[in-house]
Amino acid sequence: WKELLPEGTPVIITNRAEREGGHFEGTESERIEILLNAINQGVACVDIELSTPQKQINKILNAAKDTDTSVITSFHDFEDIPPIEELIETAQRMEELEGSIGKIIGFTKNFRNGMKILDFLLRVPEEVDIPIISFAMGKAGRYTRIMSALFGSPIVYAAVEEKTAPGQFDVKTTRSLLEVIK
Repeated sequence: WKELLPEGTPVIITNRAEREGGHFEGTESERIEILLNAINQGVACVDIELSTPQKQINKILNAAKDTDTSVITSFHDFEDIPPIEELIETAQRMEELEGSIGKIIGFTKNFRNGMKILDFLLRVPEEVDIPIISFAMGKAGRYTRIMSALFGSPIVYAAVEEKTAPGQFDVKTTRSLLEVIK
């Protein structure tokens, strides 16, 4: 990333396992080693899945403690959006891990179901003391990618070139939509 972006550009490094919708085909140890190398090189943030074995998560968290790297612990449901109480329990597990930020993403096929994410984000400040990124994947959940910023989600994801998830907007569209709702 250092060769691709201007110096000082904050970068989030993910190395998503196939079980989490990613493309990494190596071993779990190799996947974690790539994230550890990114931390050692001074990346702003790494994203590690909540489904990762605890020992591996601890390696990431311990390595990041000695640096300025933030750690996002993430959960993805590629089929639905769990009930709000389950979302809260997931956020609480993330907080217990002592990562910097939680990320909880669901998938929806209808507009109404996507509202669960926004309702969840309204409850986050009462339930946990870490920031939580949350939105719904899928075409029907696209609005939550933008609206979540109004509901407390600290990061909005956008595609620089190729979309990496269903319903994702490109950077230009994301900026325009965020300007409209400010």
